Amino acid sequence: DAGGGGGGSADDTHYDDDAVDRAADEEIMARVRGTNTDGVDGDAVLAFRLKHFLYCMALCHTNVADFKVMASDDDTKATVVHNVVKKGMLSRIKKKVAAASALAGGDISATTGGDSGSGGSDDDTSRSRTASTSRAGAPNIAELDPDVLTYKGPSPDEVALCAAARNNGFAFAASSSDTLQANVRGTLETFELLEVFEFTSDRRRMSVLLRCADGTVRLYTKGADYIMSHRLHVRTGSALRARTVEHINEFGKRGLRTLLLGYRDVPPAEYRRFEKRYRKARSAMTGRAEKMEACRSDLEQHLTLLGATAIEDKLQDRVPETIEYLQRAGINVWMITGDKQETAINIGYSSRLIRTGWPVVRLNAITAAVCRELLMEAVLAYGTWDAGLAVVIDGETLLHVLDDARLAADFVTLVSRATAVVACRVTPLQKARMVRLVKVAVKGVVTLAIGDGANDVAMIQAAHVGIGISGEEGLQAARAADYSIAQFRFLVPLLLVHGRHAYRRVSKLIYYCFYKNVCQQATQLFFAAVNGGSGQTLYERWTLAAFNAVFTLLPIVFFAVYDKDVSDRLSLRYAPLYAVGPARYHFNLVGFAGWMANAVWHAAVVFFVPLLVLTPQSVIAADGRAPDLWEHGIISYTALVLIVNLKVLLESANVNVLNAVAIGGSIAVWFAFQLVYSLIPYMPNVTLGWDITGAFYHIAASPVYWLSVLLMCVLALSRDVAWKYVQRTLRPRYYHIVQELGFIEREQARLERRARGGAAAAPRR
Repeated sequence: DAGGGGGGSADDTHYDDDAVDRAADEEIMARVRGTNTDGVDGDAVLAFRLKHFLYCMALCHTNVADFKVMASDDDTKATVVHNVVKKGMLSRIKKKVAAASALAGGDISATTGGDSGSGGSDDDTSRSRTASTSRAGAPNIAELDPDVLTYKGPSPDEVALCAAARNNGFAFAASSSDTLQANVRGTLETFELLEVFEFTSDRRRMSVLLRCADGTVRLYTKGADYIMSHRLHVRTGSALRARTVEHINEFGKRGLRTLLLGYRDVPPAEYRRFEKRYRKARSAMTGRAEKMEACRSDLEQHLTLLGATAIEDKLQDRVPETIEYLQRAGINVWMITGDKQETAINIGYSSRLIRTGWPVVRLNAITAAVCRELLMEAVLAYGTWDAGLAVVIDGETLLHVLDDARLAADFVTLVSRATAVVACRVTPLQKARMVRLVKVAVKGVVTLAIGDGANDVAMIQAAHVGIGISGEEGLQAARAADYSIAQFRFLVPLLLVHGRHAYRRVSKLIYYCFYKNVCQQATQLFFAAVNGGSGQTLYERWTLAAFNAVFTLLPIVFFAVYDKDVSDRLSLRYAPLYAVGPARYHFNLVGFAGWMANAVWHAAVVFFVPLLVLTPQSVIAADGRAPDLWEHGIISYTALVLIVNLKVLLESANVNVLNAVAIGGSIAVWFAFQLVYSLIPYMPNVTLGWDITGAFYHIAASPVYWLSVLLMCVLALSRDVAWKYVQRTLRPRYYHIVQELGFIEREQARLERRARGGAAAAPRR
């Protein structure tokens, strides 16, 4: 909601009693009117200031006006809207022009907002931030048709301010490369656009340089209060400044985003000097950006204070619940923002990032020495703190921390004990440096950065995982991120459900891929130990090549896509389940070593059992022929395919139709392959399967083959079953308990359904 207003100029009774403010106002009036200002009343002064306050909101932006009313001839859209206002609202405008002052051009006293400095009347204090529609304003350019005029811009704040000016009769109508048009209470005014000094994270302000119809060169500027306060005219009254600061602090405590607005008339000689310097700086071959900024900065001085605006940056749906979920899951949540400290703290409380009763450590230091002293005091006071703690640091203090290694170490020690950290007045570069500091200084940490604007791109790219929110702030963050979501609340299912499942699945996938290949190739190593290092393989070449591509492919693919150890509902209900990820429970060096040792054990069983059973003296077929090399390989390979596929079944937390079909199908494909492949006869110049022709039929006709395969599967997988039993029974993890709870709930639901079905089927007496 737009809450723009004249923060320092709202209460005219203060200015009538203040000689310094009156002198400044009279000087302004005299400069514009070119007349003696003796006897000018406070209403005229206030109306003058409010007029330029609304001009600044209507013209100082980079928005684009979008007109829904189309002309039937070659007239421009601006002319169409101008005609609509002139014809349909002329009577209303005449009633509204009550002549508070000749300069204001109409009654705009309703925009003062009383003591609060709000820029709208009581009916206008709550407006849509996107300015897609407008309600009662005096006069309202979109009153006849709310779709006549809307604004689109890079920032919703700019759109909101522009809409607030429109709703108070100063409507930005159209723009081109060298002109701006505004409909001021029914009169279309055209301004020559000389320069636009756009807002950047370093400048923290924006300006437009215009030439009015009377030839006056005028500069309108808006920006952060701590930047603008140093650029105001020295003649600006102290009472006016104090009143404005009071309003800004009040807005900040309410969690509103504030700006200061100012303007100045540039003398012709000064403008000519600026134009010459700026043109030269723009064509410079070296240091172009620095020289252009120096020209802008010199011009943006001696501004006349117009007032302050306040915009409510409303939280999205379920933001407090989302942050609470993340904290319950063991995730440390930090808020890094460019807002002022009071606004940031207020947002921290409203979003439940900071809880009532928590101690709040504020780090506000001008020098590095003061920063070091504050950090040492905080570390000594909260070094062993194990309850809720919030740390608030501003951008100036953070600059000292980031530039000093000792201060950075003390800061990391402090924030490691904190539950929440709030960094305010931070630039985009500082956001990225803060993320890098945590990545480097905190061992084993995984950082995730989420933002919705272009000023968050550097932070998103600096983190391990970057998430962009696509919304009112544009798509820059979403395009630069690893993942994109529509609202902040979607972070909970993304992390606690999809992220947790994906971590477990990918960990098992990596383990399994190494496991099955080590299991296969270890049998070859064992065979090399008994064949004299001849280089002979145990398996036929095409059978060996099809191991990963055919016989063991689908089971692990379906596992990695569909397997869930707990349901999505339980993942959201029991947030601590997510802790297995940061704790690296499913993927670590010990787990990897365990899987590899298990693979070696399975390979030993697969190779040595047939070696002991199929001795040269063994006769396992009716024809009296002893088994050869390829028949040994077929027995080992059959057991290998069964063990590796059944291993996926043991690792699966839930078995569905796809898993069953994939595992059973892979095993069936192996036997079907052997049935067909062993029938290929010898053909000259063809090396496809001729060396194992009939081998499978010969070995499969003996019970030794089937009993050996069964023995190997039981012997190899019994260790896995025993380990899982011991782990779940004697050393259960948190997710084991949740699995049991889920099973109990499903059984209770099944029994309740059966009971209801039985009651419904009971015969009536």
